[in-house]
Amino acid sequence: MIEERQHEMKEIAILMGVTVRSLINWLKSFMVDRMALFTKHWFKGRSRHAKLNNKAQKEVYKMIKKESQANGFKCSGWNTAMINLLIERKFAVRYNERYLATLLKKNGIGLPEG
Repeated sequence: MIEERQHEMKEIAILMGVTVRSLINWLKSFMVDRMALFTKHWFKGRSRHAKLNNKAQKEVYKMIKKESQANGFKCSGWNTAMINLLIERKFAVRYNERYLATLLKKNGIGLPEG
């Protein structure tokens, strides 16, 4: 069954002219924020966006200390995809999720593994 799904994802990726990883990332974003994914612009290019300044980072950390539901999410707890979406909504900046996890850990904010 899993092999069939991977085959389908490869076919869809080829039809759309994107990688399978892009489809998986879009699916993860969709699962976090449902239809909001389709109202945003497609990601253009791979250029690095401006990072958040110290003031903005502190604001993000304050928002993360609150429950995720207080920040507009339906589920409790945080993960890097949700934090990335929060940052994108508030500051129009998007990070690579692995880099974001490293950045959070570096600043003393630990997230559950998995």
